[in-house]
Amino acid sequence: MKTVLVLLCVLSCAGYCAEVKLPPNAALQYWQAFSFMSDIPKEDRNLMGLAWDKIPADKRPLFAQKLHVVMNFLKRGAQISQCDWGIDMKRDGPGTLMPHLGKCREIARAGCLVARNHFENGRHKESVDLIFEVLTLARHTSSGDGSLISKLVEVAISSIAIDALARQIPQLPPVELAQIEQRFKALPEGLPFTQTMRGERQMAHYIKRFFEDPKVRQEAGKEVVDQFKEFEQLLGTPAAREEQFKMLDAFYTEVEAALALPYVEFEAAMKAIEPRIKNAGELAQLLWPAMTRSRQSVEILNIQIAMTHAATQIVLKGEGALAQIPDPHGKGPFTMKKLANGFELVSEFKKADGSQVSLSFGIAPVKPQSAVKPPAPPAAVQQKAAGEF
Repeated sequence: MKTVLVLLCVLSCAGYCAEVKLPPNAALQYWQAFSFMSDIPKEDRNLMGLAWDKIPADKRPLFAQKLHVVMNFLKRGAQISQCDWGIDMKRDGPGTLMPHLGKCREIARAGCLVARNHFENGRHKESVDLIFEVLTLARHTSSGDGSLISKLVEVAISSIAIDALARQIPQLPPVELAQIEQRFKALPEGLPFTQTMRGERQMAHYIKRFFEDPKVRQEAGKEVVDQFKEFEQLLGTPAAREEQFKMLDAFYTEVEAALALPYVEFEAAMKAIEPRIKNAGELAQLLWPAMTRSRQSVEILNIQIAMTHAATQIVLKGEGALAQIPDPHGKGPFTMKKLANGFELVSEFKKADGSQVSLSFGIAPVKPQSAVKPPAPPAAVQQKAAGEF
């Protein structure tokens, strides 16, 4: 009887477990894309660091074909709103590994190159679809961990995709241009820049726990333990260390509030905060990130997105439409410069090197080449693609 009851209990639990379904997670699709990317021959992966016109014309069709499976998993990931990479900075501290960041950048570069191949072959919708899938990947890249580094990778990937889209805008059909603004609005929300302080604060809290909790020290790897020996020497006595942690935590709160301000006000606030951080002890100097430069990167991306909207209206309605779209950092619209293959928009906003933010729209004419018959994809590639999809 007892055996029967146990068996019934096991079967009941098994039936219950079978009904439990985890919510979709885009990261699981992206990791499959990463896996298939590793199967791409090294010589082809090296092409991803090149501009499209630097890739030999006879290699382009096969290059895009080899990435077919990778692009399908990119698409699947972009169709899922939730993305959790399983990063736990609170637990792992300075030893936190983020292997997905570099892989996301590689997939993004590949995606924009394949999008260009679609564009060159008149597959405009597929090209724009793929660029927005890369933009979705960018937003997903920074989801979950709240770290500044993941936010900066989001910005970097977004910039790659924006540039790819800008090159196509003057030649896109009106039906695709008309949807661009709405497609930007439909993108998932990325990590708000104000929340990047959360990851930085977690890093400081981990260091504090490392000195106070033997269990944390025991779980840390040798590299972290060795690194913290240097911290311990710099921070001095436990009392001095505690005082520095308090000051650093106060700075995190102050900067988090500044990050919510418009850029000009943020810049002024940071000019007042940063000198005090430099005088707040060794811990602050070691841990404090370059927030002003990082915030500037986000602002440049926002300006380039605004330029993309302006360029779309110029192509749809004519140059007169530019007057209705203000430069977020100017007293009027963006400045427009005609190019042989399109046009360039320039903002009054200046980068760290003093140059103005600009974005070019249009693809330079390709020099005529002798006709080259694209090689047929290897049988292994065709079989793999057919087997997966």
